Amino acid sequence: PCAAFSVQGSTRKGASGLASHYFKETEEVLGYALALGCRALLIESVVPTMEGAFKVHNDYAARHGYRVLRILQNAATFEIAQWRSRFWIVFLRASAKFPRRVPIGHTPRFRSVGQVMNETVDLAPDPAMARDLEKQLEIFARVGFTSREIEEILDGTRSYGHVQNIVKRYRSLDDELKTIAKKYCWQGSFMSYTLCVLDPAAFVNTLLHASWWYCQGRLLTPGEYRALMGFPRDYLMPGKPSQSFASTSRAASVRRSPPGCSLGARPLR
Repeated sequence: PCAAFSVQGSTRKGASGLASHYFKETEEVLGYALALGCRALLIESVVPTMEGAFKVHNDYAARHGYRVLRILQNAATFEIAQWRSRFWIVFLRASAKFPRRVPIGHTPRFRSVGQVMNETVDLAPDPAMARDLEKQLEIFARVGFTSREIEEILDGTRSYGHVQNIVKRYRSLDDELKTIAKKYCWQGSFMSYTLCVLDPAAFVNTLLHASWWYCQGRLLTPGEYRALMGFPRDYLMPGKPSQSFASTSRAASVRRSPPGCSLGARPLR
């Protein structure tokens, strides 16, 4: 349900908005579930869906006799060191009698990247990422950075973020980021593929299948990637290591269930 209104989806012709075939599939679920008179229906999506599908959701609710709740939440408030905002549309059958008030709030609890890293025992990074880091260090040396400058770039002395952004500020370059990435970064032809230096006191963005992160003087470990996405460190994903990493980036933590999610598990009335 996210694809029709996600940033990634908007770049593909015919893949975004209400006319998207992705959204048509969501409409099929809406029509099917609400026509059955289900007690409650909850659908998770990206935040732009709230406005993008506002009228459609209201129309379905009115047609089938449902009340609507719209809930915004962020993984960061569930003690997961990840900034991942999401929108839940909740349909409650108007004729259903709920035994108690619907809980739509919770007490936020926060963790930082540094806290996750401080709990790590096995510090071994992914071998492929370790090789990529060596390539990045070779590029730094080739463009004339001193050991001290490299250390300052990687330890967050000047700033955090993708290497091309740090280098642009560090050297006060006027070039476009795309040009800087190609010259100064390993895998710089794709700016989202470049090394990212994390702030240990902050959260991470949602993991992409090409992400590789560096913080507090080292690469993050596979277990830390899983922990930052809300999974147990020893959680096993199917497939080869590269496939497992991609699965972690596309999955959602079970701890991010919405307030009131138990409504959908109760028997029909």
